[in-house]
Amino acid sequence: MTEQKKPAAPPEWVRDAVAAEPKGFMADIIQASRQRSNSASLIPDRMRSDDKPRPVSGGTTELKGVPGIDAMDRIAAGFAYQDRMAALKVKVETDWLEYQLEQAKGAHVEHEYDPFDREHLEK
Repeated sequence: MTEQKKPAAPPEWVRDAVAAEPKGFMADIIQASRQRSNSASLIPDRMRSDDKPRPVSGGTTELKGVPGIDAMDRIAAGFAYQDRMAALKVKVETDWLEYQLEQAKGAHVEHEYDPFDREHLEK
């Protein structure tokens, strides 16, 4: 026969939480969730506070940017400028090299050598 283990007793904090629960609280939550009310809250109506949201008091304040943001913008602009100049340099140098290669071709020597042809290896 197999012995069934008894479930371990819940920790003390769980027992305290269950004892502190208002009677019928969980039943009200379950009932409210089954009714699928339009309210987003699972707290029963009888448990809710009657306090309505109040407007913020104490005056208003001007919204300001983060201190130092202008310095960060200038740094970022400097890096963007350097990136554009580096890309421009590469393009100019590449175009110059391509032009030089075109000029150097001049008289083109035709040959029948094909490096992928295996017949020249057998000779």
